[in-house]
Amino acid sequence: RTELLTEHAKALNLKQQDLHNKINDQTALDGHIVLKKLKTKLANVCITRWQHRNNIPAVNEYEYYKSNLFFPLLDHFLMSLKTRFSVHVKHAATISCIIPKFIHEKVFNDLIPAVELYKSLLPGSLAEIRAEFLQWKNKWINICNENKATTNSLNNNISLKRKLITIPDTAIESFNECNEAFFPNIKALLKIFSTLP
Repeated sequence: RTELLTEHAKALNLKQQDLHNKINDQTALDGHIVLKKLKTKLANVCITRWQHRNNIPAVNEYEYYKSNLFFPLLDHFLMSLKTRFSVHVKHAATISCIIPKFIHEKVFNDLIPAVELYKSLLPGSLAEIRAEFLQWKNKWINICNENKATTNSLNNNISLKRKLITIPDTAIESFNECNEAFFPNIKALLKIFSTLP
């Protein structure tokens, strides 16, 4: 994910250079007109409105917009990317391994970062959570196998009809399918995962 962040930063730098070239071309054509319009607008605006704003002095229009608009916007965008892909978010996203559609290829060690992050919100110990995870995983693997066997037998023999159980593929569907009496920790983790932004 840090590679993704680096790639985005490089792409933004390329766009910044492209913008620099475009603005230089534009200011060469009508730079004085823009400056006059800007001075006129600033003269008409009440001075108290500008009291708490960034107004970095600049040599020309390009430097003004670059310093006052482009760089703050770029900083905000990069900071939002960093917070979006922070370590906390990565640990919280590991809860997704208890979604029944994807659980067959997961192990308990994939869930440990989320368990450590939210251990104060979970009712059980690490050993209990591990046991629940294994029972939860076995439950959904058995249901998947039964569904496969039923579809195969339905193809061969129409008289064997059994309702196929749909495998939940979202946190909310999984939360609704989870029995809190048997899986209190899994239910708590699914509740947390359902409410994450």
